[in-house]
Amino acid sequence: MKNSYDYTKDEKYKSYEQFVYKSLIDLGFRITNVGTMYLKDLILFAYFNNYYEINVTKIVKDFMQYKNINYISYRTFINCIVYSINSITYDSFKKIFKIHYNEYYNSTKNLIILFINMLNYYKN
Repeated sequence: MKNSYDYTKDEKYKSYEQFVYKSLIDLGFRITNVGTMYLKDLILFAYFNNYYEINVTKIVKDFMQYKNINYISYRTFINCIVYSINSITYDSFKKIFKIHYNEYYNSTKNLIILFINMLNYYKN
């Protein structure tokens, strides 16, 4: 898959990666969980490739194709992320996103949207 921006070699990407990773840890995500790494990578992939219409299925399939991930299925990839989302601590949600936690945000799509908005704010 041709990617519009190869973000893996960019220094700017490294700072964004650290920012997202630290925010996930502050939210209570376990760093030993592979779903946390998948979510971090999906957030950065969606942000740097300007996905304005968030369709998790499309983003995940594009990401898996871009990274040549063929050793797990799409469903397993999503299940790892959903499992990691269950570790969110609600107290830190307001500290990170400046909004009160609601069950609505307990999905992959909504977390990606929140992080993309936060990264847009962070870059300014």
